[in-house]
Formats: sequence, C-alpha cells, structure tokens
Amino acid sequence: MACKTHLLERGQFPVPSLTERVMTERDRIIATLKRQPTDRIPKADSYWPETVARWRKEGLPATANPYEHFQTQPMVQMGFDWSLRLPKKVFEETPRYVVEQDANGLVWQRFKTDQSYSPPRILDALIKTRQDWERHKHLMAPSPARVPADAKQRIAAAQKAGKFVTLDFREHYRTVWAKLGVEQTLEIMATDPDWFCDMCAAYNQCVIESLKPAIADGIQFDGCWVYGDIAYRNALMFSPRMFRELLFPYHKELYTFLNARGIPVIYHCDGDMREALPMLVDAGIKVLQPMEAKANMDVRELKPLYGDRLVFFGNMDVREMSKTRADIEREVWSKLTVAMKGGGYM
Repeated sequence: MACKTHLLERGQFPVPSLTERVMTERDRIIATLKRQPTDRIPKADSYWPETVARWRKEGLPATANPYEHFQTQPMVQMGFDWSLRLPKKVFEETPRYVVEQDANGLVWQRFKTDQSYSPPRILDALIKTRQDWERHKHLMAPSPARVPADAKQRIAAAQKAGKFVTLDFREHYRTVWAKLGVEQTLEIMATDPDWFCDMCAAYNQCVIESLKPAIADGIQFDGCWVYGDIAYRNALMFSPRMFRELLFPYHKELYTFLNARGIPVIYHCDGDMREALPMLVDAGIKVLQPMEAKANMDVRELKPLYGDRLVFFGNMDVREMSKTRADIEREVWSKLTVAMKGGGYM
C-alpha cells in the first residue's frame, strides 16, 4: 500500500487511489503506534451529553449516532474492576442530590443537575487509617472476574468491525485516592509513604495476577488506557521527587508487564504534567493523551523531545474552536504540520 500521511499542501490530505485498500480504524491506530504510513491519521473524540442535545436542536437527527456521524469512535473500551468490590449503599436521596458509598468505600454527594458532569463531593471514606487498610487489603485480591467475562467475544466482534480494543485501568495515585480521598492521599504521601507504596503494590498485584489467566486463555487486547490526572493547570499534584520515589517503580513494573504482552499503554492525564513525562516515558507509556493545551501542553514542543518514543494524541485547544474559521485553521495546521512528521500522531 502506497498511502502517505504527509501534507501535500496546506489544507489538503492525500486520498488513497481506488487500487489501495482503505484501512480500518484499528489498522490506522496499530500503524500509528508503529509510526508506519496510514491513509489518514486516526481520529477520536467524545461528546458531553449537553453538546449532543444542542446538536440535535441544531439539526442532528434524533436517531443519528454522533460518533458514527462524525466517525470519531475508533476504539471499543472495556473496564477492569480494580475496586475493593464493596456493596454500594445509598444513605440519603433528595430532589437535589444523592449521598452514596461506592465500591471503594468512598461516600459521595452527587448532585442532580442538568449538567451531566457536575463534580460530586467526597464526604467520607471507609478507609481512614493504616489499620483500616490492612483490614480491607484482602479485597484487592486478584481474580479472573475482574476482567469482563465476555471479553473474548467482545474483542472478536469489535476487531471484526475494524475497532481497536482496549482494557481500561487507573493510574496508581488515582486508585489510592479513590479509597482514601484526595487530601488523605496527599497527606500520607508525605507522612506515611510506606502505606502509600503498599497500596500501589497491592494494585499492581491485582492487575497483573488477574490478567495472567485471561491472557493465557487467549484474551488479547490491542492496548489499554491508564487514566491518571496527576496534574492541574500549572504543575503536578505533588513534587517530581515524590513521583520518582513513590510512583515510578510501580508504573515501571505494570507497564513492563503490559508491553511484554503486546498491550501498549495509552496514558491519559489532564493538566501540565511535563515534569513527570520523562519518567512516564521511561516507565513505558506509548501514547500520551489529551495534552491539555490550556495547561501549557504543546505537541510542537514535545514532538522533537519525545517523538521517537511516544505517540501523541490530541492537543487541539478547545478555546480556539469557539473563534473564527481562520483561528481554528491556524490552531489545527500549526500543530498537525509538526505532529504528523514521521508518523506517531492521532
């Protein structure tokens, strides 16, 4: 196949000839991970329910699937159950909110608003002390049941449809705060790092030992998502030294296991996470997403530094999308012309 990914001129992509096989979405992603030629760059997006509702008012047919309409869903994602698997409980419900305990023992106040992504509040946690953790640690035991029971069938169907199939995990810091709450987690990273590391080690054991029998049974995912969010707009949630000492060893262990089994890691992190990026690359992530533009992330700066080891995913500044067509084109083309060189961009 003689497809090309470089831009022939501003505003024009090459179009495959009739003799060329049109690639599936899965083909494109796999080729991009290998920095091989594709007929076009892979594209993916997600839409808030409020966005879709507005589009329908503006003319999108009620029966139209926006992902199919815009061809922006190249992946099928499956969840790995990394929780304590505690029974969920509802403590209070009013017309305005519901207070409930989740499978990790966190108690949330979730507001009933018209905004689907209205942030909930953490009110309490079942695990408050090291002793609480020791009493509940056994609930992190590995189990084949943590992998979807129908994974093999779903993978086969999705790949037949040309989709790239992933298993979804959480980053280690995020799995700890999902049990303790954010403030308690940041506190123990400073005052009781051994406890924090023990929770990270338990998470790795849960993931690795749960996946081994699934892989032995012939379940093969194309890749995996690791959702992190270890940063905010200006920096990491903690110091680079803390990441290196407390988190890097567990990232390295998990990603080494996954990469050795042909499961490349797509690492998601909002915010300005540049201080952790060299360590994450060394740990073995293969794709970085979304590279939040309003948090100082810029593929034009990162591509020359990491382009031989990392695939870049996203980075279009959503603020520019609300401006003029000229502003939008300037944002898109200024980044595409850099990001697409040599492959490795979606």
